[in-house]
Amino acid sequence: MRPTTKTSSKLTLSGAWLSYVLHAFEELGLDVAEIARGAEVDLTGLSDPNARIARDEVGRLWREAMRLTGDSDLGLHAGEHSVFSANNWIALLIMTSKNFFEGMQATARYQRILAHGRVVEAERVPNGCKLTIHRVTDGLEILRQEMEFVAVVLHKLAESVRGERVRCEEVAFLHPFPGDSREHERVFGCPVRFGVDQDFLILPERCAFAPSLHYNPRLRAMVEDSAAAGVAEVEGPFSLEVKVAAYTLLLEKRCTVDNVARALHTSTRTVQRRLGEEGVAFRDVVRECKLDTAVRCLEAGQSPDDAAERAGFSSRRAFDRAFKEWTGASPASFVTE
Repeated sequence: MRPTTKTSSKLTLSGAWLSYVLHAFEELGLDVAEIARGAEVDLTGLSDPNARIARDEVGRLWREAMRLTGDSDLGLHAGEHSVFSANNWIALLIMTSKNFFEGMQATARYQRILAHGRVVEAERVPNGCKLTIHRVTDGLEILRQEMEFVAVVLHKLAESVRGERVRCEEVAFLHPFPGDSREHERVFGCPVRFGVDQDFLILPERCAFAPSLHYNPRLRAMVEDSAAAGVAEVEGPFSLEVKVAAYTLLLEKRCTVDNVARALHTSTRTVQRRLGEEGVAFRDVVRECKLDTAVRCLEAGQSPDDAAERAGFSSRRAFDRAFKEWTGASPASFVTE
C-alpha cells in the first residue's frame, strides 16, 4: 500500500498548451482523433480557453503519437511544425515585452496558467540568455521528445519576437545521447550535448536582448493584469507548489528546503510557515516525491539500485529501509509482485 501525505498529486496543464501540441501533430499530418482514442483521452471541451487537462493524459498522448509514428525525433519535428499562437497570456506577455529576456522573466509568476508550475527559468549568462527547462511531473515520466519539443518551441518563440532566424549558442539535455544528434544540430543550429545535469538552451545576446518587434507597454500592462487574474483562478494549495519544485530539484539532486525556497522566490522560513498552515511538513512532501519517483522507476522495470539513485537516496540500504517503512514491502518483492 502506498502512503500519502496531505499534498495533492494531480498536476494539470492548460487546454491552450495541449491545443498547441495537437496542432503541431496535425501539421505533421497525424490524426489527432486516432491518437486520442489510442491514448484513451477525451478531448471534448478542449476548445474552452479555461480548460485544464491532467499532466498524465498529455503524457499518454505523446506516447501514443510515438507509437503510431515510430519517429524518435517527434519532439523536434513537431516543434518545427508548431505555429505561434497568441491564445494564452504567457505568449502575449513575452511578445509585448521590451525584449525576449524581459518577457521570459516576467512569466515566472504566471507560468502556472499554462503549465503546472515554473517550468522555464531565464537568466543572463556571458554568451546570452540561458533558458533552463524543468521536468515537472509526479506521474508518467516526461519523454525526451516532450522536452525537445519545449526547447524547439522556446527557440521559435525567440525568433518570433525578433522576426528573424537565430542559431542557438548552446543546447543540452538531461536525457542520454539518443544515438544520433544530427537532427538536433540541424534544428538548433549548434552542437547539442546529452546526459548533463539539466535541460537548457542558450540564445545569443543579439536575439534575447534586442528590442521586440511587438513591444507595446500599454498592451503589456493590460496583459499582465489579466495574467495575474488568471493565475489566481488556478492557484492551488501551497504544498502543491512545494511538491512541484521538489520533484524538479529531486531530479537535479538538489532537493533541500533552501533550494525549494529559491525556486519559489521566497524564504525558507516562509516555506515552512505556509506548509505548517496546511498541516504539512517539508519532510513529508519530500518523502512523497521520493516514494512516487521510486515506485515509477520500479514499475518501469528499473532495478532497485537505479530506483534508489533516481529517487535521491544516499545508499541502497537507506532506500530499502525507507521503502519498507512506507510500503510494508521491500523493493525487490515490489518488483516481483
